[in-house]
Amino acid sequence: MTKKLTDKSSKEAIEILSKYFQDESHQLVSSVSHDVKNPLGIIDLSVGLLEDRLSKALENEDEKVKKKIFKFLDNINVGLEKCEEILDNVLLLRRLDADYENKIDFSLKNLIDSHYIFSKPALKSKNINFDNQVPSDVMINLNEKSFTMVLNGALVNISDKLTSSDGSLMTATSDGNKLIFIITPKEETKGLTLHNELEEISAFREEVFHLELKRTGYTFSIKEDAGNIIAEINIA
Repeated sequence: MTKKLTDKSSKEAIEILSKYFQDESHQLVSSVSHDVKNPLGIIDLSVGLLEDRLSKALENEDEKVKKKIFKFLDNINVGLEKCEEILDNVLLLRRLDADYENKIDFSLKNLIDSHYIFSKPALKSKNINFDNQVPSDVMINLNEKSFTMVLNGALVNISDKLTSSDGSLMTATSDGNKLIFIITPKEETKGLTLHNELEEISAFREEVFHLELKRTGYTFSIKEDAGNIIAEINIA
C-alpha cells in the first residue's frame, strides 16, 4: 500500500485509506455485533422468564417491595433495548452496500437522538453538552445512512475546530431542510473561537467528512458569531 500511496495525490490517498478502514471496520463491527447480540438475546429471554416466576413468587409480598423489584427489571429491559438499538445503528453506519438513494420519512428529532451517540466521545472531549431542540413533529425525507454519516462527521468536525474545552452548550434546531447547531459558552465572558489550522488527525477526519458530504450531496458550514459558533447541515 505504501508504494501505491506515494504515487497518489493527498485526496486520492485519503479516499484509498478511507475505503480500506471502512472495509476493515465493517468486518470487525459485523463480527462483534453478532457476538454481542447472542448474549443479549439470552439475557432478554432470562429476564422474561424471571418476570413470570417473580409474579407468582411475590403474590403475597408488600406492594412497595414488588414495585421496586419490577422497576429493576424494567430498567434491565430498557438497557437491553438501548444496546440493541446501538448495535443496529453501528451496523447501519458500517454497511458498505447501503443504497444512498433509498429515502423515507423520519422524525428529525428522533433520528438525531438515535444517531448522535457516535459523537459523544468527541463532544465530551471538548466538554460540550448536547441539547436536541428540534420539534418532535418535524418530518424529513432522507436516507438514514447518509444522514448518520454526515451528522456525526459534522459533530466531530465542530468538536475538532472548537478551541476551548472550558464548557459549552450545543443546541440543535431546524429550518426546513437545514439542521442548525448553535454552540454557546457556559460562561458568557468566555467567547468561543475556531482553530485556524487543525492537527494532522483532525485534518484527516475533516477530509474524510468532506468526501462523505460529496457522496451524499449535503453541504456543511461553520462560522464564529459574536462569541458563539453557528454550524449548519443542508440536507439535500
